[in-house]
Amino acid sequence: MTSPIGLEVPAAPAGQVAKHSALLAVSAGMVGVLSYLCTLLMAHLLPPEQYTQYAAAQMLVGIVGIVAHALVPLPLAALVRRHARGTGGRRDGMAFAVLVSVAAGLVAGLLTGGITAAFAPWNVAVATGIGSFVLFTVAPAQGWLQGELRFTRYAVASILEVTLRVAFSAVAVLVGWGPAGALIGFAVGGLVLVAGPLQMLRDVSWHPRVLREGVRWAETGDIALVQFVVSVLVGADVVLVALLGSGTAAEAGFQALATLAKGPVYVASGTVLVAFPLLRAGAPRMLTDALAPALHSFEALALVAAVVLATVPTPLVMLFLPDKYLGSTVLLPVLAAAGLGYGAVTVLATVLLALRMTRRTYIALVAATVLLSAGLGVGWVLGGVAGLATGAAAGALTATLVLALLTAPALPAGTLGSTARTVLVAAVLLVVLLLTAHLLVLWLICAAVGGLLALRPDLVRGLLHRRPRR
Repeated sequence: MTSPIGLEVPAAPAGQVAKHSALLAVSAGMVGVLSYLCTLLMAHLLPPEQYTQYAAAQMLVGIVGIVAHALVPLPLAALVRRHARGTGGRRDGMAFAVLVSVAAGLVAGLLTGGITAAFAPWNVAVATGIGSFVLFTVAPAQGWLQGELRFTRYAVASILEVTLRVAFSAVAVLVGWGPAGALIGFAVGGLVLVAGPLQMLRDVSWHPRVLREGVRWAETGDIALVQFVVSVLVGADVVLVALLGSGTAAEAGFQALATLAKGPVYVASGTVLVAFPLLRAGAPRMLTDALAPALHSFEALALVAAVVLATVPTPLVMLFLPDKYLGSTVLLPVLAAAGLGYGAVTVLATVLLALRMTRRTYIALVAATVLLSAGLGVGWVLGGVAGLATGAAAGALTATLVLALLTAPALPAGTLGSTARTVLVAAVLLVVLLLTAHLLVLWLICAAVGGLLALRPDLVRGLLHRRPRR
């Protein structure tokens, strides 16, 4: 495959794409688990009022993280993929990425800090702003690794980042720094990603003139718009509770479980990171070699994650959550459905953008915004926290159907059949987990088997397509 400037760009085999997609999905899942461990620690270490502040501020920084991981890395990864090391094209792209990431980080820091100041003390607002700034400044290193297809290193760095964040946040709260200390953990952990490979330094340069190139801004602006809208929709429920609520245990419990139920969004992040730079390469065969395996990997992992979260036994949940949040566990099934919808919306909107279907992308963003906003607004008015959960699920799943219809013409042949088979397997797993929910050990075994089948979809395909012996 040849790039627009004549350089040879290797195509990624379908097996390699599926492997990378699964790797990043698993690492993103580990990041999600570790992040949720931090959430659980804060739920135990902070009183409900401070935890509500922390959860909302953490979600704001999380939104910034999603945008930062896409605004600079996605177009940079595509550019790194097209240009050889040390060339002018790659050095210009790195220069643009560094300048944009610093400027966007300053804006994000001021914006998230200002929003946090509406529901939390000044020190919490400052910590939120610092965390947001750091997450943007480390983005170029992520884009370089993605473009070089160094997904193993990227996955390891991501896990180290969140591990350091959890450790620092826990220590900070224990020594009395409160929510502000916990939020500074985002900045401390983010610094791990600055330690990119030495080869990247040869591609870094100072070329302010690249900021005057409209083509770069056009692509970056489209990615920024998609990721900003999607990430705001994903985190809106948790932030709304902090802004509209009064810091009760029910609201804090909702925030804790809503954060857990967004597991499929982490799976979506892994899918997007692998597929986007390959789809932007522009070869028609990428629809089969990149998009088909990436979508199948997402469907399998996201559906299993949602099914497991929806059926997790209450005693298992309460092993980790404080007793005062027991009443919120009944919301897990609808929150899991919402999380599945959030993940699907993230993937489908990004696929539309990667395939340069600009008009459909904008329609998808408008539809998702209207449907999710209506669901959250009506849900809160009619049912408070419980209504918000139900409205989020209804809005996210409806938005998924709309985006699926918009994306359908561009999907590879056989996508519908593959999706139907994956849904069938997930439905069987759902029934099994519901039947074993009262037997904790058996439920854990069944959930583990479901996770294994999601990671090894070839086993499922073999079972479904096995021919009877004559």
